[in-house]
Amino acid sequence: MEAWSDRSVVLWYLNQYDDAITATQESIRLNPNYAQAWFNQGTILRTLKRYPEALTAYDTGLKLDPTNADGWSNRSVVLWHLKQYPAAIASADNAIRFNPNSFQGWYNRGVALIELGRYQEALTAYNRAIAINPKSAEALTGRGIALSRIGKQADAIVALQESLKLNPNQPLAQETLKTAIQKQKKPAIH
Repeated sequence: MEAWSDRSVVLWYLNQYDDAITATQESIRLNPNYAQAWFNQGTILRTLKRYPEALTAYDTGLKLDPTNADGWSNRSVVLWHLKQYPAAIASADNAIRFNPNSFQGWYNRGVALIELGRYQEALTAYNRAIAINPKSAEALTGRGIALSRIGKQADAIVALQESLKLNPNQPLAQETLKTAIQKQKKPAIH
């Protein structure tokens, strides 16, 4: 069963998704209680944007291994793709509860909080993610977005420029940077 599960990961890395799913299904057939096979299946389905199926796979894996921080974090990603932001936050919180240094847990929490307009909380989450992985362009972009939304344009500009130095191919960071610069140039209206 582990060999089939490992095979699924290799096939996923090779972008051979149909064969990867077949491998996870064989691993699950051999041992339906093997949580990692369910987590692997969820990741492959998430890659294919088959989010409801991925959620089912992660849920099954988490029933078998409820303290798996990566499982909770991956479940959070699926939920924010499904626009189920409160549930995404709850899953991210579980990832953090089981692994306080879960970069992905903190990052996912920030993404969902941004979508709910809870920018100060999102900023806190992104700051925690950056403390864990200071070279994450995505987390720095999130920080920049949160800072811009709470009106701290100068700080947003710094975060977004830092993000773009790490990865210049980020349209969201580029657009948010332009907006922050424009907002900073406008005189305040009293």
